[in-house]
Amino acid sequence: LYQRGQGGCQKPCPEVADPSVVLQPVWAQDSQALCASSAPIPRLYEPRAPDELSKQENDACFWKLLRLRVVTRRDYWEGPVLGRKWCYVGLKYIGCHMHWHDRLSWKSAMSEAESTGFPRYSVAHVRPLAEPELCDEPVLGGSVEFSSEEHAEAKTWFKNNVAVYVLSLQSERQRRQAVSKCMQEANIDFEFVDGVDMRQPGALQQAKAEGLVPTSFNWGWAQAEAYKQGMGKFGRITGTIGCASGHFRAQKRGLTERNLSLGVVFEDDNCPAQDFMTKVWRLVTQELPCDWQVVSLMSKCPHGHCVSPHLTRVVPDSNEPASRCHHGVNYGFNGMLYRLDQIPQLQRLLQPVVFNETQPYCMDIDVALASVSDQVKYYAVPASQKPGFLSELLEGSSRLKINHR
Repeated sequence: LYQRGQGGCQKPCPEVADPSVVLQPVWAQDSQALCASSAPIPRLYEPRAPDELSKQENDACFWKLLRLRVVTRRDYWEGPVLGRKWCYVGLKYIGCHMHWHDRLSWKSAMSEAESTGFPRYSVAHVRPLAEPELCDEPVLGGSVEFSSEEHAEAKTWFKNNVAVYVLSLQSERQRRQAVSKCMQEANIDFEFVDGVDMRQPGALQQAKAEGLVPTSFNWGWAQAEAYKQGMGKFGRITGTIGCASGHFRAQKRGLTERNLSLGVVFEDDNCPAQDFMTKVWRLVTQELPCDWQVVSLMSKCPHGHCVSPHLTRVVPDSNEPASRCHHGVNYGFNGMLYRLDQIPQLQRLLQPVVFNETQPYCMDIDVALASVSDQVKYYAVPASQKPGFLSELLEGSSRLKINHR
């Protein structure tokens, strides 16, 4: 419509303001704090629909997925045992997985599922997030007009509390140049952490020596199990194991900081918002409950419940089997905020899950973390908030590229 002169719009599109900042604060904040001291600690619960779909309605979603070749007939007979709701499987596949870079809200995802033939009542009945109207809205990622005083205070707070790392393979020179430019534009000081390239001779042994991978981990067994469970169509696990190992290395790097309490780890195909420091300061000091250990700054297919305008409390998705680490929601380690003193505890819990040869779906570190979110105080910013805290550079996934080779 714009190209035909019929759109009535202008380019570039005008920035949309985040409406949450014009509201009165729900709780007071200490501008130098590492959490919002008055923010209530949320109760951990999984979102539930008001009532169950009938077997006929659930079956209709399954047969639609079968025609799309998303599931097999064998899955149907396993489904009742696992308690899977096929309309939710369809919503995730059509509305989120098929629109990976669109960062849709669940409301928009439901419209996409309906447009492909899923029964309207069935997908509208699904509840991936409790209280989605609180945080699953694109406009909440809009621009914020901070005052000069707020910017100055945020910059001081960030410098005094936050270390920033970019996880990147040494061979990815073009990516490093692109992300360096982004960091410079946002006035963020950062340090590269070399990723783990499992294609290199001796890389696995080195990772085990560093404590990134358990010494007992059997690569051959894990790869065989991945093929057995149908992951072979996505390639080998070389990139996946390297990605997880790299994130554990970046987390460990944060432990070397003696004077800082928080750490942010970016993957090298992500660009922070220009007001990233101020947004993080506001998030931590005004919204983040004090029990937090880790925050995803952009989480796709979020599952859990909204606790503030920019945060969900992540919970495992019981609609997917535990043997697959409840795979299918809370994707993305694009930008992760850590409480540095919590990293040892986090790694003790997470490493055995990631490097379990019998459960290859758990080797995706984002999936593994979401699966233990009933044991980790894990919060996330919905990816539907655009532009939000960061944006993807669309360089493509190094992990997948390596897996496919």
